[in-house]
Amino acid sequence: MKKSTRCLIVLLIIAMVMFVGCDDTLTHDMNDDVEVDEDEQVVATRTVTWMNYDGKVLKTAEVEKGQAPDHPDDLNPTPPASTYRLEFDPDTGNITVTEDIVYQYKFKEWYSRDQYNNYKDQVFTATYDTYGPGSESQPDGELADLTDFRFSAGQSGRFCYITEYTGTDKADLYIPKFYYGMLVVKVSGDFRENTHVERLIIPDSVLNLSTLFQNNVHLRRLVVSDNLQGITGHFFEDCTALYKIDIPEGVETSTYASEAYTPRSSNIFETRVGDYAFAGCTSLVSVNVPDAVQGIGDYAFAGCTNLQTVDMPIFPDPEDPEDPENKTSNLKKIGRAAFKGCKRLNAILIPDTVEEIGGESFFGCSSLKEINVPPKVKIIDYMTFMLCTSLRKITLSEGLEKINSRAFEECRTLKELKIPKTVTEINIVSVSVWEKDGYCGNYREEAAASGGGILVGCESLDTLTVNEGNDVYEDKNKNVIYHDAERTVIAGCMSSKIPTGTKKIANYAFDGHEGLETDPGIENNPTLESIGGRAFWGCLDNGALQSIDLHKNLTYIGPAAFQHKKEYNINPETGAQEDMSNATRLFSPYTKDTRNQVNYRGACAGGVGIYYYSPKKELWDYHDGNGNIWREDDPDE
Repeated sequence: MKKSTRCLIVLLIIAMVMFVGCDDTLTHDMNDDVEVDEDEQVVATRTVTWMNYDGKVLKTAEVEKGQAPDHPDDLNPTPPASTYRLEFDPDTGNITVTEDIVYQYKFKEWYSRDQYNNYKDQVFTATYDTYGPGSESQPDGELADLTDFRFSAGQSGRFCYITEYTGTDKADLYIPKFYYGMLVVKVSGDFRENTHVERLIIPDSVLNLSTLFQNNVHLRRLVVSDNLQGITGHFFEDCTALYKIDIPEGVETSTYASEAYTPRSSNIFETRVGDYAFAGCTSLVSVNVPDAVQGIGDYAFAGCTNLQTVDMPIFPDPEDPEDPENKTSNLKKIGRAAFKGCKRLNAILIPDTVEEIGGESFFGCSSLKEINVPPKVKIIDYMTFMLCTSLRKITLSEGLEKINSRAFEECRTLKELKIPKTVTEINIVSVSVWEKDGYCGNYREEAAASGGGILVGCESLDTLTVNEGNDVYEDKNKNVIYHDAERTVIAGCMSSKIPTGTKKIANYAFDGHEGLETDPGIENNPTLESIGGRAFWGCLDNGALQSIDLHKNLTYIGPAAFQHKKEYNINPETGAQEDMSNATRLFSPYTKDTRNQVNYRGACAGGVGIYYYSPKKELWDYHDGNGNIWREDDPDE
């Protein structure tokens, strides 16, 4: 026998001896005597917990593994609070709770997700039945009829989804919290043809709404709880009678937190107000966004032309609930055009948790007076606050990195704007804009246009600064946004001056600043080489008559750079421009021989005339057609 084989046999013998020696550790002294009886066997237990649906632990016990627990008879789980009828005051819009019971609940059975696995710890949860007409121990008075609903069993038989409402005669429709022992967590159904339901009351157990109410002209009120996680897109679109979405305090607002009935997969539910969910609800005046909502979808409230107040999901921080100043939220995203055309919305508090605000999100909110952009937002996108004509103050937080074109266009009452030091990109290039019919009223034409500066038409703006520490932009103490490396004025305001050494004035830099009465620094500026398209569009419509000499180094003026909104006529006989009372005349030193070196074509069509120094009257033809005419004070040379 080989030596290695002998060693292996010895090791096996030693292991067997050790195993036998450890046998006592596998037994249990059942009768607590000193010696271990041979017939004593191992006894292992598991922990069984009984709890109510609100997560409250009622009892725990050690139960032998493999044995089903005997549910205690002395446990009387408290059913959830009854659902009481609500009273709606049509004048004040307030909701009060009456003494009339709509639904009551009674204990049905103990249920565990691992009902038949008796070899590990278990949590048993009380389940409840909903009282209906003819039920045992039914309270006095007629209760809501459960036969008006159809349902689908959900996960593990613990939850159910209401799939259809078959009743038609109730103005107030209460959704039950429990249905044959299962918790109602989702409500579906097609109410588009229903002509009776005016108020839909959703219990606090419901996490998701996917009801079809599009174009329903009778639904007036939606009552939900803070537990609601999602409302599917389009489903309340064009409900023109819907005027309020409520989360009333003290009415069906218990919060369920027990793991025993929490769905395994959160993606069953859409934790957002879906795209177009309430678009076109023209009677909607008040919205209370549930605390669980994480996103407001694209066009979610677009075209809600009477919407005045939006209570965003802001609540005490659970880590420090006693501090009233310490607030938090689950909301992270406000989608594109979410509140577009909400022209009566005068205030909205955006939670600090929001990371994204989509383009056009507040487009046309012409009553909005003040807004604060949270520090987690990195981009102010295209036309985000365009046509917020009453917006007096906007606060941009440090952390913002990019501002896209037309972001604040036609914010006509905005007095001051501070650019954070973290902003490294201001985009004024054209952008293709898609527009859905019907949700912007008179704004559709403007929205379909493309390109533009960030401050076009901000005619009241008189203070424009860039915070210290910005590596790309400065204000040069001239009330401008100035790109230092490119020596370019990106944007200006009514009180701006062109900084010394400027080479370029960007497209749209002063576009729409009507009433600009004085030259900000164009005349005989030796470093200025180009003025971008629409740079001074409409600026001089109401200004005083000016005569500005352009320096020979200025070799480019972009299309419509100085165009007026008014049309001025050129007299073909005298070369004079009619109605010159409030126009500005620009004088260029270039003649025919050098004109091809300069691109002024179309720079002033329809408004300001560029007057060339030309030695011969016959050269008029070279300037005619673009508002470019003979210099008036020297017509015969």
